[in-house]
Amino acid sequence: MGRFLGGALAVLGLIGCSGADSWQRAAVEGEVTLDGAPLASGTIRFVPHVDTNGPAAFAPIVDGRYSLSAEEGPATGRYTVEITSVRKTGSQVTGADGRTYDAEKQFLPSHYNVDSTLEADIKPEGNLHSFELHTREPRDKPRNAKLPPGKLR
Repeated sequence: MGRFLGGALAVLGLIGCSGADSWQRAAVEGEVTLDGAPLASGTIRFVPHVDTNGPAAFAPIVDGRYSLSAEEGPATGRYTVEITSVRKTGSQVTGADGRTYDAEKQFLPSHYNVDSTLEADIKPEGNLHSFELHTREPRDKPRNAKLPPGKLR
């Protein structure tokens, strides 16, 4: 009986590790604007939430648009969205290969990438997710907010 049970568990283990994706991927596309204009270039990355079973997916942003096919897109579920874009700094750096390269710097605010507050729910079909980014954070307080007594501006 022990041999039979061990053999059955081994077969079940092989079935579970067949190499096929156990998640349903979906196509997703959209636009990314920065201060009302299409983001010239960058990368968009979909990072799965803890409750989403599937890999991260990313795509280039070109002239404010991105697109992922169902074969390369994220699995269905909830995602944090990270958007990055770099600009040349005007200085140069030397690479490990000894060659000189133009230095680049991430210029989007961190709340769009490393500390992203952007999210997307990916469904089996019809995923159009566009993002309006701003170089300045919206003000949380009115300009003439009252301070507590005894506090100077």
